[in-house]
Amino acid sequence: MKKPIIVAALAVTLGGCASAGKGPSSYDLLYSQAQDEIRVAMQMGFLWSDTENLLLQSKQAQARGDKKRAKALAEQALKQAQLAQQQAREQANPEVVYPAL
Repeated sequence: MKKPIIVAALAVTLGGCASAGKGPSSYDLLYSQAQDEIRVAMQMGFLWSDTENLLLQSKQAQARGDKKRAKALAEQALKQAQLAQQQAREQANPEVVYPAL
């Protein structure tokens, strides 16, 4: 009599553990982070011209199943967006240097 109850309890417990490991893939997290950084660079007015295209190519590569290329393109888009933000910060208050006479 107790055996079916124990089996049912184990099934529920182990089933819950199996689904707990599922979540966004590392590519999904990278893609999301790149989107966020692109959005910030765009708000700063310094988004580079090909950054969004890199992310689009990344998504297309992922859809084709080329995970390695998709990840590389997403990483490149992320890096470009971060560099665009750095450029915006550095050029926000440029230091004026006058040549000595």
